[in-house]
Amino acid sequence: EAVLFVRYTLSNIRNTTPVMTTPKTKSSHAWVGLSNRVVSAFKRQARRQAALGVTSDLVFSQPNGAPLRPESVLHHFHRLCAAAGVPRIRVHDLRHLAATLMISSQVPLAMASKTLRHSKLSITVDTYGHLVPYAAQQAVDAIAEALAAAELSRSNA
Repeated sequence: EAVLFVRYTLSNIRNTTPVMTTPKTKSSHAWVGLSNRVVSAFKRQARRQAALGVTSDLVFSQPNGAPLRPESVLHHFHRLCAAAGVPRIRVHDLRHLAATLMISSQVPLAMASKTLRHSKLSITVDTYGHLVPYAAQQAVDAIAEALAAAELSRSNA
């Protein structure tokens, strides 16, 4: 159905012991729409895991099915950044990139906020509001159109 439902978050106790916990907020415990590209990537990953004989409910795991270690993911991500010739960033920065791309593409803030699983729209606005100058222009244009329509209506009366 091209939807991911977040039920658990992988956390590490003292950076050593991985545990599954519930998401930190009610809005984090929600569905996220997936693009066809992401669905295809998840299916490819499931085939890879199956070919390796990995039996795990995790999308990405160690060969024994255990969760990946955060530092291993970070080191692998940095190697991918270097190979692609892009700046070395944190994995979390991908979240900010996704938000920036959505908002810059004029995805409605409410949908961007839901996709980011923010508990309140105000969090999205406070964090990324500087990226929405088009919204301010649309507001001004809407007021100008309403005033012009009222003025035209008054002059025709």
